[in-house]
Amino acid sequence: MRLRVGLLLSLAALVCGGGPSDLAAKEPPPAKPSPQKDEGLPLPGKRPSKRVSFPAHKVWQALKPAKGEHASWGLRADKKARVLGRLVIYRLPLPKASAKKGKQGKAGQKGKQAQAARSLKAWVGSWAKRFAGPKGRRLTAKAAKVVPLKALVRSGLPAHRVELQGTYLAPRFPGEEFRPRPGWAGSFVILRGPRATWVLSLVGPASFVNSQRKPVAAWVAKIKLASLAAQAPGAQPPAKPLKPKQ
Repeated sequence: MRLRVGLLLSLAALVCGGGPSDLAAKEPPPAKPSPQKDEGLPLPGKRPSKRVSFPAHKVWQALKPAKGEHASWGLRADKKARVLGRLVIYRLPLPKASAKKGKQGKAGQKGKQAQAARSLKAWVGSWAKRFAGPKGRRLTAKAAKVVPLKALVRSGLPAHRVELQGTYLAPRFPGEEFRPRPGWAGSFVILRGPRATWVLSLVGPASFVNSQRKPVAAWVAKIKLASLAAQAPGAQPPAKPLKPKQ
């Protein structure tokens, strides 16, 4: 009986092309290592998205924004001094390139997108019309002083400051009773971000606006384009844009 079993095993080995030792030596091929999962680092060939990050201020007082405003700051010389004027920030989102042509958004949103796409010349002309000269005629864009902000331009944020002075002919905020305000000035900053156009507005008596020009310019120079790309494991997340307290 044992002889027959041995003969059968030998015959099976010959049919398979080798002896018993050859069968024992064959092992399944090693499994291929699975590709490492993305650990949050930016993928090659893809540019990380960006957002505009506004710095904090130790002296200015964060005010509740009015309707249509993104943020509002009360300007003062120190923490104990009273607020003498407001620096208002408006955010005008740009239309998304991937949006479908047939899709209609809200009327207010479409209006903001149209404003965001306006040229610098159109913005300057709009601000100039809010002021009148000595003879009572509204100013034109030629009366404005336009200065490119080189520090922001070098960081990837095209920005300009616009200065105007005369009799202010517009309400300071929606709903305010209109009355001409002679001897006023306006300092505006228009900043082109990757997702929105940002407008900073400071309007008030010329003496106050002129006294705040340097502090505001120093604060504006600290505005940065922060990366929204995911950080490597263990790294600190990017700082969130500052939002005034409600």
